[in-house]
Amino acid sequence: YALSTDSKRLFTKSFVEHGWILGLCSVTADLTYQQGLDKMWSRFSKYDFYWPTFAHLGEQPVLNKELYCQPDSVKDSATGAAVNDLPFGYQERYAEYRYKRSLITGRFRSNSSSPLDSWHLSQKFG
Repeated sequence: YALSTDSKRLFTKSFVEHGWILGLCSVTADLTYQQGLDKMWSRFSKYDFYWPTFAHLGEQPVLNKELYCQPDSVKDSATGAAVNDLPFGYQERYAEYRYKRSLITGRFRSNSSSPLDSWHLSQKFG
């Protein structure tokens, strides 16, 4: 919540000593990734979909390709596995069914021929 106005006073306070009143604010945006692959395109077996028996097992991995999808030819130097299939982090199980991520589409995407990047605060990697 923020308030900015010249017509009325927000507060009144008198001070004995001279000094300054500083107002500090921090403005941040919701983090949105535009180069990832949605989790629904990574389901291959019946256990990748919602399974009530597994609902309380714990967390599930967030794969690198969900944030930044690379060609399958990009391999991890230590394991030789595709970088896309390695976990980036973990989230609560089946969170993708409860929350939809924000999407950047059309000319707003950074890889468009004439992008409108200044109209959104999405992250671009690579």
